[in-house]
Amino acid sequence: MSKDEALIDLDSIAAQLTELENTSQKTDETIAAFCLELGIKPPFKI
Repeated sequence: MSKDEALIDLDSIAAQLTELENTSQKTDETIAAFCLELGIKPPFKI
């Protein structure tokens, strides 16, 4: 590895991606609930 290459903490990145996925799923559930109230089909599957 050259001195110009940065070290990448893959465990940290994986943890951040997992957290983003969890947040995204919660947001999708909220949107789906609003769609149900409005009587429209959600734009995705849950």
